[in-house]
Amino acid sequence: MYKVELIRFHPTRAKQEFSFADAAEAAEMVLEVSDEPSFIAIADISGNTCWGELLIWQSGGRALVRLNEHREHFASYPETSSITLEEVSFLDDDGSIFQVPLSNTISVSSAKEALKHWLSTGKTIGTLIWS
Repeated sequence: MYKVELIRFHPTRAKQEFSFADAAEAAEMVLEVSDEPSFIAIADISGNTCWGELLIWQSGGRALVRLNEHREHFASYPETSSITLEEVSFLDDDGSIFQVPLSNTISVSSAKEALKHWLSTGKTIGTLIWS
């Protein structure tokens, strides 16, 4: 079973929770979420055991992606030398704001590809670096 928590912040903070029997259903729902500022958490639950959790913060076409599997793994691009030193502001699940260097983020489309891959294989996508 897959549990999905989606928090949207515009026009106001709204939290939705979903449960899906399989990964394809969870992926379909999450892949339809627009680039709007949001927080998405997807947990792979079997019985009472969590086998992993993928978290995605979205803001301005950028995403911060964290995979929790025994420890935290953050996604980034292999080549970051051309990325400027600017920062991206994200809204956390409680509505607070935090800053992340642009080089530690990926595009929303890459985040969705990473999500789709993780849900279908249970593994990280090889086109990204996972710290």
